[in-house]
Amino acid sequence: MRSLFAALERARALAGRGDDDLYRTAPAVSAWSVAQHLDHAARVTRGCLATARRIRAGKGEPGGGPNLRGRLVLLLGRIPRGRGRAPEAFVPQERPAREAVLEAIEDAAAAARGLEGDSLVGSGTVAHHHFGPMRARHWVRFAAVHLRHHLALIDDILSA
Repeated sequence: MRSLFAALERARALAGRGDDDLYRTAPAVSAWSVAQHLDHAARVTRGCLATARRIRAGKGEPGGGPNLRGRLVLLLGRIPRGRGRAPEAFVPQERPAREAVLEAIEDAAAAARGLEGDSLVGSGTVAHHHFGPMRARHWVRFAAVHLRHHLALIDDILSA
């Protein structure tokens, strides 16, 4: 959870940078701007944590675990670049407003604080569209891995 809080703090700081940085693009790195990455990553984080909360409330499906791809991502803590497509609900607007990006980050941070101290061990899973059934602890781990993935892309965009 600590790495998730640190990543959210870094996202918050990036969202507060000037418009030149926030809306910067680097097509060789990504088709999305810094703001789009932040918006997408924050909304995915919020969704992952909401899923973990649902599982903890007993609203998951019985049994199962991540598929091989999911286990590798969770174990290695890395998502390969250029491999996945965001579900339509998480595709960012072309130019998300700074306020909307900051709000998404704050919502994700609030969701993380809501799980802080909770035991994430237990039964129940919810399927991820690429990684198969995941338990609450997997969803929290994936939230951190996914957010760090987008922060690394942002670093490369800002360095390009």
